[in-house]
Amino acid sequence: MPHFPKPFFRASRRLWYVQLGGKQINLGPDQNAAHEHYHKLMSGKIQHVSNEQLLAIFEAFLEWTKQNTAPKTYEWYQRHLQLFVKSIPVKLRVDQLTPHHFTELFSNHPNWSGSTRHGLCRAVQRALNWAEEQRLIDRSPISTMKKPKCNARHVVISQSEYDHILQLVTGENFTEILLAAWETGARPQELTRVEGRHVDLINQRWVFSIEEAKGKKAPRIIYLSEPIMHLTRKLILRHPVGPLFRNEKGEPWTKSSLACAFGRLKIAFGHQKMKQLGITLEHPHRFDAAHYSPGKQEAERKSHQKKLYEHRKSLDKLARKHGTRYCLYHFRHTWATRALQRGLDPLTVAILMGHSDPSMLAKVYQHLAHDPAHMLKAAQRATGTHG
Repeated sequence: MPHFPKPFFRASRRLWYVQLGGKQINLGPDQNAAHEHYHKLMSGKIQHVSNEQLLAIFEAFLEWTKQNTAPKTYEWYQRHLQLFVKSIPVKLRVDQLTPHHFTELFSNHPNWSGSTRHGLCRAVQRALNWAEEQRLIDRSPISTMKKPKCNARHVVISQSEYDHILQLVTGENFTEILLAAWETGARPQELTRVEGRHVDLINQRWVFSIEEAKGKKAPRIIYLSEPIMHLTRKLILRHPVGPLFRNEKGEPWTKSSLACAFGRLKIAFGHQKMKQLGITLEHPHRFDAAHYSPGKQEAERKSHQKKLYEHRKSLDKLARKHGTRYCLYHFRHTWATRALQRGLDPLTVAILMGHSDPSMLAKVYQHLAHDPAHMLKAAQRATGTHG
């Protein structure tokens, strides 16, 4: 499988190398100088990279992305470009690329979501547009290609659902981050990264500097309700240094640990649903040591424990099929929906959410147009009448 190259040290020659286009390029003996030389190679400042090979363009683009964008942005491009690279010949040239390559790839992966397909097309298009801007290629052959539509996130959590979620959550730490998501509408990465140094107690807000904010165009300011102010003060005392929100192990929340927590929540929902539907699995018989001779009791006990473990696994697997899956973005989406339903103007909502473009609300929250009660109230306010 093709991979994106990294500098490597050859001890026998005491030199650094990188392999590009099937050739090993000498980067010199000094590590810092070698990596600087490597970065220049990948950004196109030194033309050792073949401008015609698609893989070489992706390598140069990813190196530029790593140096000039946030780590998560780089990881996103790397993940999507790697998916595409697996489906094409290693030596495919830019001028040989056609939309049919995407059609064929998607036909081989019918289970991919619209979001995955859209993201993959967007990543490849951006890489080739960058190469055109850098004059590594004359033009991008897919600049006008239409991308598949993303799957819309229309999950809105009702107050009763939210109360039900809190009843099923067992860990206090998970409850805290869910409360913050519900009350602030903050992005997941903002919730996991906020520290005591971001807190402005006087003005009841969290403030991320331009360098830490998404897009790096303006500071990100999140205003806090009284429950979150109370929680923030408590967490600052608990964690004066580092992220405020942490999991049950005392470690900062990550994408993986949050996914595990929401996975457990889904299983809890599933077990409750199975109970309502009367769905059960036959439970292994109770272990009775008296039925076995002293020499076989220990072995039979272990065998019985294994059966219990397999039974729990089967129950959880069945529960996942009946449970409801949530994520922190559903809470952010719900916050915006509730704010608009309560009459906040879209511009204020956009500012509170940290959107640089208020038109984003019109694109994402079109589902409100299908809420008769909300639209009727809006029409009555527009005409000065009351229902």
